[in-house]
Amino acid sequence: MRWLMCLFAVVTAIAACGTTEGTSGSGAATGSATSTGDAPDYTCTGSCGCDQATATCTCTAGSTCAATCNGDCALDCAGDAKCDLTCGERCKVDCSGKGGCLAHVGPGGTGSCSADGVCEFTCDGDCALDCPGKALCLVHCAPGAKCEITTCDKPTTCPKDVLTCRTACPPTTG
Repeated sequence: MRWLMCLFAVVTAIAACGTTEGTSGSGAATGSATSTGDAPDYTCTGSCGCDQATATCTCTAGSTCAATCNGDCALDCAGDAKCDLTCGERCKVDCSGKGGCLAHVGPGGTGSCSADGVCEFTCDGDCALDCPGKALCLVHCAPGAKCEITTCDKPTTCPKDVLTCRTACPPTTG
């Protein structure tokens, strides 16, 4: 299922190339936004908006949202949105809502899973995920990379480069 969500985000990003010159998404659950140019720096679908000046995309409301950005950028999953976020090197992902967050981050990426959220991160290189409060966090770390979960009362190291906080190791790691 995870690969399907990642494939959906990539197909959405490719399909949106060059179709929109604006930088903010629609308020409707079917809105989209892309940056201008041949290869967009960011794109989002769902109830979302992207800000070119700050290289940030934010997913909002109670919709399902997919957002992608390249390089040094930021993605936010707020409110009750259910998000699938993908970003490149040195990006920052903030899952501040309660709807749930899947994120695929590049090397040097950081993230935060706040409130009562459920977050699952896949890291292509070294990364760090802050998991305060009651959030449930899961990190899949690339082989050989250094990944960590911070602000966790009891982090767990699972087999196959997986880390968890406040949740059990997934059965596929055993």
